Formats: sequence, structure tokens, C-alpha cells
Amino acid sequence: MLKAITLYEPYASLMAIGAKRNETRGCRTSLRGDIAIHAAKADHSAPESLASAVIHAFRSRNMRVGPETLGCIVAVVDLWDVQPAEKFGTIKTSDREFIQLSEEEFMFGNYNGGCGRWIYRTHTVRRLTKPVPCRGYQSIGWTVPPDVEAKVREQLPKVTTLECCCCGQLAPAFKQWWNRDTGYGICAPCYRQITAKEGCVEALQRYGHPGVHHSL
Repeated sequence: MLKAITLYEPYASLMAIGAKRNETRGCRTSLRGDIAIHAAKADHSAPESLASAVIHAFRSRNMRVGPETLGCIVAVVDLWDVQPAEKFGTIKTSDREFIQLSEEEFMFGNYNGGCGRWIYRTHTVRRLTKPVPCRGYQSIGWTVPPDVEAKVREQLPKVTTLECCCCGQLAPAFKQWWNRDTGYGICAPCYRQITAKEGCVEALQRYGHPGVHHSL
């Protein structure tokens, strides 16, 4: 059974295009694995202060958000981790464990750790070409009806499970990068380590693009 989480627009579509990978909530969840991203039928829109950032996120990816997404499932992501908000930020400090965020990611979430918020970390975004209408719920991890799930899964690309050439763990990917031995890719943690040590350009040349040739 496919589980789902409902977000207001434009946040649901921001996740669908990869501009927002983390969802911030006031409670934690034990859910892991595939979870559908559902756009609420009510259109609350983003604060005016974020309007330019939202427009830039879509335009830079040659995407747009429209009313056809309201009340629909727009993507499926892999929820792989849940962490307290105080571990996240844009500027690294030496006095605590820290997960650095891009400025774009930080703008599209609520990382106020003092309020006891939790960060749902996702990767492997699979955007639906045609949003699938579905009634949403406020509960986290509500079950998608079987007929709707079937329509969603029809649009999902087939994910190939490879082995990470660095650590040997599973490394899901849509396509295998041209210079990898058959059956080998790279997992998300190893890719992040290589990017930190050798830079994004070197990592892209060796392992391909995040969300296409490997998860991130």
C-alpha cells in the first residue's frame, strides 16, 4: 500500500521538481520508503516574501506550477530519514553535529529547532507527468486508494537496484552511468562524501546526475 502526505502548493510541486527535498513537520514519523506527495485542494500559496524564490525555482528548471495540481498526487519520493530541526542550517558551526542546507532548501522549510520540529529527508524524486486526482488527509502517511495507486505507479520510471561501487550497499538508480561496471552505481552517502572531498564537477563526471543515475 502506498502512503501519502499532503502539502499545500507550491510546496508539493517544489518537491516534485527537486527544489525542496526536505519536509518540515511538528512531529516525527516511523514511515520510510516510497511516499506520495499530494497537493492540497485548498490553495494557500506561499508567503509574498518567498514569491520570487518560488518563481526562480520553477523557471530555472523550465517548470511551472498551475491549478491542475490542486487536489492531486504530483510525485513519489523515498523518505529515508527523520532528524530534529536543530541539526540543520546554512552555516556550519563546530559546536554541534550539523547537516548543511542550500539556501533554496532552507527558504522552503521551517527549520526552527526551538519549536520541536522534525525534518523528513527524501531522495529519488519521481515527478508524475500527469497529476493524479485524489482526496487528501491531514494525517501523515494516509493510505492512497488502490485505484489511485495503480494510476500513480503507471507513471513511475523503473528503478534499477545496483550495488554501490564504494561501500557495496544498495544504490537505486534510474539509469546506470556509462563508465560504471555492470551492476554498480553509487549510494547517496558515498556520493555526498565524494562531492565534499572532490567537488561537484568531478562527482558528476564519475557517477552521473543525481535523481537520474543515482539517488541523492
